[in-house]
Amino acid sequence: MAMTGNVNIIPGNFIGIAKMITMLSGGQTGRINAAMNVPVMIIGVWIIGKKLLVYSAITVALTSLLTDLWTPLHFEVFGESLILTVAAGAVLMGMGVGLILRAGGTTGGTTTLVRIIAACFPQAKMGNMLILLDGLIISAGALLLHDFLGFVYSILYEVILCRIIDRMNATHRNKK
Repeated sequence: MAMTGNVNIIPGNFIGIAKMITMLSGGQTGRINAAMNVPVMIIGVWIIGKKLLVYSAITVALTSLLTDLWTPLHFEVFGESLILTVAAGAVLMGMGVGLILRAGGTTGGTTTLVRIIAACFPQAKMGNMLILLDGLIISAGALLLHDFLGFVYSILYEVILCRIIDRMNATHRNKK
């Protein structure tokens, strides 16, 4: 979870759930995220295939490790401009997730669930499904933190991220 001033940006995906568990009971967010991903990855491999496991396991491991290493740090690339930080982070993350999805992997958690759903319903847009699943996680985090402004910024982040993912995947599908 990124924190800027008194505003909490609640991430979607399993990392958001892991952060809420950490806030309620302690522990390390990255380790909780990794543990939560194990059963979803097993189901994903069963439905989608082994390629998913390799790419996704690397991504989940790195995300979990870097989350635990970077959480104590506070980066202020755009100074006090939270809107620029949110927009830039969403665009960069959307491009990264888009590339991971194009390669056949996931970032674990809800993106794995979305890939499983997309395997069964190919006409469904991945970005829309991510907004729905991650929106539920973000909403729960906002209720837990009692932070409406954090909720608004988190939803903005999620919408930008998912639009970038959809755009990248639509471009990829059109080139085939």
